[in-house]
Amino acid sequence: MPHLNYLQSMNNFITIALASLVIVGCSKKENQLFDKLSPDESKVAFVNQLDESKNISILDYLYYYNGGGVALGDINNDGLVDIYFTSNQGKNKLYLNKGANKFEDISLKAGVEGESDWNTGSIMADVNGDGYLDIYVCAVVGIHGFEGHNELYINNKDNTFTESAAEYGLDLDNFSTSAAFLDYDNDGDLDMYLLNHAVHSEASYGKADIRNKRSYETGDKLFRNDNGHFVDVSEKAGIFGGANGYGLGIAVSDFNLDGNPDIYICNDFHEDDYYYLNNGDGTFTESMKNYFGHTSRFSMGVDAADINHDGFPDLMTLDMLPEDETALKSSAGDDNPQMLKYRTEKLGYHYQYTRNMLQINQAGKHFTETALLSGVAATDWSWSTLFADYDQDGEQDIFVCNGIPKRPNDLDYIKYYSNSNIKTKLNSTKLIDKQALKKMPSANVPNYVFQGSKDLQFKNRSNDWIENDSIISNGGAYADLDPTAIVADSPLLWPAVISAYGVLRPGISQIRLNRPVETPPDSNSPPIIGTIVINPDDDRLVIFTPDEDTAPQNTLNPIDAIIDPLISGPGDGLPSPVTGVRYLLTESTGNYDNVANPAAWAGTAGQPLVASANDIIEWDGNKWSVVMDAGATNDQIIYLTNIYTNVQYKWNGVQWGKSFEGEYARGTWRLEL
Repeated sequence: MPHLNYLQSMNNFITIALASLVIVGCSKKENQLFDKLSPDESKVAFVNQLDESKNISILDYLYYYNGGGVALGDINNDGLVDIYFTSNQGKNKLYLNKGANKFEDISLKAGVEGESDWNTGSIMADVNGDGYLDIYVCAVVGIHGFEGHNELYINNKDNTFTESAAEYGLDLDNFSTSAAFLDYDNDGDLDMYLLNHAVHSEASYGKADIRNKRSYETGDKLFRNDNGHFVDVSEKAGIFGGANGYGLGIAVSDFNLDGNPDIYICNDFHEDDYYYLNNGDGTFTESMKNYFGHTSRFSMGVDAADINHDGFPDLMTLDMLPEDETALKSSAGDDNPQMLKYRTEKLGYHYQYTRNMLQINQAGKHFTETALLSGVAATDWSWSTLFADYDQDGEQDIFVCNGIPKRPNDLDYIKYYSNSNIKTKLNSTKLIDKQALKKMPSANVPNYVFQGSKDLQFKNRSNDWIENDSIISNGGAYADLDPTAIVADSPLLWPAVISAYGVLRPGISQIRLNRPVETPPDSNSPPIIGTIVINPDDDRLVIFTPDEDTAPQNTLNPIDAIIDPLISGPGDGLPSPVTGVRYLLTESTGNYDNVANPAAWAGTAGQPLVASANDIIEWDGNKWSVVMDAGATNDQIIYLTNIYTNVQYKWNGVQWGKSFEGEYARGTWRLEL
């Protein structure tokens, strides 16, 4: 079972799922799968602080506690995933991944802190198709004095961004929750679905066909990318945009496997969720009632994944059903049967129930709901759900973000609020607000994580896999933030031992080059493909291993690789030594009892080479020889240098150490004698 880390920040939770590789950490419990990284460790110190002095609360804005967003992506194409947080009332934050679970706050100099009064969701996508991720930030504008607009930060490719929403036609001033970028028309560029939310008003109540009358502020929108400018095609494409669309979640997937991306929308309160099937001609058909028997009532978070291995994406939606008996009995729940009958038969809404739903896709024809059977129906006030194989057993697991500072559905509060005198005072003065807020109990409930199995059964592993600290968590995302293996897809420069895709730090185990390594212009060496392996026990390189059929016969001199004779050798890990290459040993060759292919380590007079750890050796085409005796060298300056950042490590006759402050970083490394 892999060991995972997560970062915690107020009102946001980031899970970091590593692909079957190990991150060293100390668990407080035997079966704990995730270690929480403190701000002191990670330097991620984001807090979504709500300022009560700004004279607004959940009594004024029903989504006051919905939190901000979090987006993960590699903004500078260095192979490390970076983090972007949105803050409701404060400044947004961008953290650059420096490796080894360390991050740098570059928000101010990157120009992405934001100017809107109330920020919500955040999305990373390559909006302009230049190969670099851009950032889109949603905002709520036009109510309670909130000013601003949705912001689009275009990546300048130098860790800075330029706000360009107006240029692209995306400077929208709606009640936005989030967005999704997708190529719905399959023309090769990214389009955008904007998820907006309603607020309670006379216009938001009534028959279901309210959704057919478009509302600029609250209605969802679909934008087609026309050569870099986004055009609103919502009505033409069949997207609902009414005053009753309380959009809180969006999932995009090809649910019927016809080659076109479909869209699932979670709507809060009485409005149905939307299930948009892509017709492949630029339009969608909303098909909820035809494919789903029932849905969550207060649908919030949603995610899609194939959990039963049939090739079709399944769905999970979140609601607010508490597992705790006290909270369950003291909270408002489902409609009574008479109201449900009236809503479905007279008003035209679908069947909704106040709990999580796990919808199993039946070959694209319909969905079967199994949350109660699967053991995932009740997770309390839940915001974000994330499917991923966290324990690397081949089955999809589920992570759920949880909590709200105040429960507005508490029965005692509802009784208090229903008093006509209190309601009058609340509508006419702010003096009673504090008293009303005190009537709402807190819902600081733990996050949930469920272990999946082959039979659609999920085991609650919340007390085993994560630390139970009852934080309030809204937005969620997962990624490999501290990779221990890297696949390099870009051409690299031979003789680059560790390339722009290599990271010198404990935990990195292997870098496989998928594309040929380029040779210098003045070299006759052919391009090569190979593998870089790094010692998991320390920071030293082990070896670059070229594939035998692409290995060069000669290279520039000096060239530097680092080799462990205990695991590598000619014919066993190193197809053939390269003439003129100087190698740094990480282990002594000793008496060759445990050296790979000892016969191939020929030295002087046909005897096996005898060399010590940190010696530098060279192959002349016939034999190995020691060109630097580490034990005898105390006055010769020897550097291991990153030629991009000029970070150097110096041999002092005993060990390698930093010649000046710096950390192992991405770039090309070489030995200098």
